[in-house]
Amino acid sequence: MSRVDTHPLSRLGQVGYLIQAMRPHQWVKNTLVFAALLFTAQFTQPELLLKTVLGFFALSMIASSIYLFNDLRDRERDRYHPTKSQRPIASGRLAVPVAWAGMVVLLVGGFSLAFWLAVPFGVIMAVYALQSTLYTLYLKHIPLLDVAIIALGFLLRAISGAVLISVSISPWLVICTFFLALFLGFAKRRHELIALGEGAVSHRSALGDYSANLLEHLLAICLGLALQSYAIYVILSETAKNHPQLWYTLPVVSYGLLRYFYVVHRYDAGGSPEKLLLSDRHILLSLIVWAGIAIVVMGA
Repeated sequence: MSRVDTHPLSRLGQVGYLIQAMRPHQWVKNTLVFAALLFTAQFTQPELLLKTVLGFFALSMIASSIYLFNDLRDRERDRYHPTKSQRPIASGRLAVPVAWAGMVVLLVGGFSLAFWLAVPFGVIMAVYALQSTLYTLYLKHIPLLDVAIIALGFLLRAISGAVLISVSISPWLVICTFFLALFLGFAKRRHELIALGEGAVSHRSALGDYSANLLEHLLAICLGLALQSYAIYVILSETAKNHPQLWYTLPVVSYGLLRYFYVVHRYDAGGSPEKLLLSDRHILLSLIVWAGIAIVVMGA
């Protein structure tokens, strides 16, 4: 059995590896909790903004605990993956007992904060944690359902933000979020299938039931539905009736998603959506411009 060095520098290194294993770069997904605050024009109220910020951190702590659980469970398989083998747990840099301890602390802390903020918000966090755990244990091996479960996680993020500040959000925005998440999920599967080649099935059994051609069709379908539902939201929803200039964001969103689609095809990207969003200047600029227009329109 390996022994964790108790030297202060080693302990500091373990903390650093633990933070890395928490995948803070993936917390960008959790910014969906701010969607309700933005699209109900409540972002000017300090108490609701603070509550949503705390909700973001509660969700991020719970998500990170699940990332740790996933990496602990899959550490042997991840060692054969070209990039996942570099993760702190799979590479052996982060001690397994430290990872387990970190997972428990994050889970308890996240749920304590979530239920303190609002019981319904805590319940949604529990559903999120349950579906994420089931995904890790079993559902990620079932084709199509694997990506649908990921999309459900995005929906729960968006809905939790509305529950947290006690507002309702348009069903069209929820539908758009779902199809957008499916689009990102299928793009990730395409990247894995191409990048891993013959070793794809040994890493993720569901990849054996996908093909590049099938994923191409699924990507196109989900992209079209995401754009269509967003167009309906910014033109015909109740929110759009109160803020008719919201449709100004449609061209920006269309370009951003088409750019993402282009990068996925041209460079076989999409394996890490959160990194691609921040690394591609066109997509990042589209995101910034969209947020700027939305804030101005909703605040008017």
